Amino acid sequence: MKFVERVLIGFETRPWDILYRALIGLAALWIESRLVMSGVADSDWLLVPVLLAVFLALRVIPVVVRKLVPFSKSAQEVWVQRRTMAKRYDSYQWQKLLGFGIGLALHTVVFGPLSTARIAITTFCLVCGAVGTIIWHKTSEQINAARNAAAKLATVSRG
Repeated sequence: MKFVERVLIGFETRPWDILYRALIGLAALWIESRLVMSGVADSDWLLVPVLLAVFLALRVIPVVVRKLVPFSKSAQEVWVQRRTMAKRYDSYQWQKLLGFGIGLALHTVVFGPLSTARIAITTFCLVCGAVGTIIWHKTSEQINAARNAAAKLATVSRG
């Protein structure tokens, strides 16, 4: 696996996944602030469509990049496994909200302003992300235990 592929795959491991999602949360509020300041929109709830656009971009951009850039078989296998996990387990996806919520909270605390919409959206991301993280941690432990048991069984069956 190439260095660039290891870096891209590493972005989806702790603590890097939370860090880059927090940066995306910061960027989402920056975008929302710029849209409000430019007069494009005047609603505190503009953050909702901005975040939805960011979430959509986070789905579409990797698909396009994977189509255009030739990645190694091993990198592709890791991404297929992760997409399969995301389809099977909601908590795998929900845990991602924690990073976005951290970024939203940081931006709101440092730069303000406090508004009902920002507090509600940030709280939603933090709470749902934390719950998703806890559930995913328990689920991944069960998955790993089942894999280990299956590997041990396969070893015993051969011997």
